[in-house]
Amino acid sequence: MKDDQEEAFEKILSTQLSRNIDFVKFAETKNAALLTFSSAWIIGSINLLTGQAALPAGYAIAFCIALPLFAAALCAFCRSFRRF
Repeated sequence: MKDDQEEAFEKILSTQLSRNIDFVKFAETKNAALLTFSSAWIIGSINLLTGQAALPAGYAIAFCIALPLFAAALCAFCRSFRRF
């Protein structure tokens, strides 16, 4: 009887471990997508700010404010990846 309980408990733990691994994979994929999004906006903002074309009124200020925020998000996403 004890063996049946141990096997059932082991099966439950194995299932839970599998779910946790899948959740971590999803979280890392989400962070990679957000990292890519943030990097693209940083590069785009820098290109717009340093480009020859004149930006509409207020856009330069908005990009100057958004650029550090995207950089902070980039740092947060990089810190959230697992380390092995």
